[in-house]
Amino acid sequence: MKQGYEFILVVDGELNDKDSHDIFEKYVNLIRANEGEVNLAESWERKKLAYPIKKKLFGFYYVCYFQGTPKTLTELNRVIRFDEFVFRSIVLKVKNVEEEVSFFKTIKATPQVHADLYYDLQKGGN
Repeated sequence: MKQGYEFILVVDGELNDKDSHDIFEKYVNLIRANEGEVNLAESWERKKLAYPIKKKLFGFYYVCYFQGTPKTLTELNRVIRFDEFVFRSIVLKVKNVEEEVSFFKTIKATPQVHADLYYDLQKGGN
């Protein structure tokens, strides 16, 4: 049985748009090639990092929601570990991929929802 995951990737911001997107596509294709099913794969574009990584101030952010097996995760983590252009990556388990994708699309389509959510989180979620 496949488990749902959220995969966030931060790639070197000194690359051009095409090269950074190609790196992300490599991982999306790797997920598909290893028993994974991609539900959503999107770019968050180039953003300023919260702190310098490898003496660099910018990174390209990407998000991918997918369903996969332990084999999918093992291969993804193995390959990412050796990629010099990947600054950070995280894979989080999610209960329901479809709900997460729907929520992500709602936030993206409604900037005020995103702003309100951010404000609530800053206040401690109350």
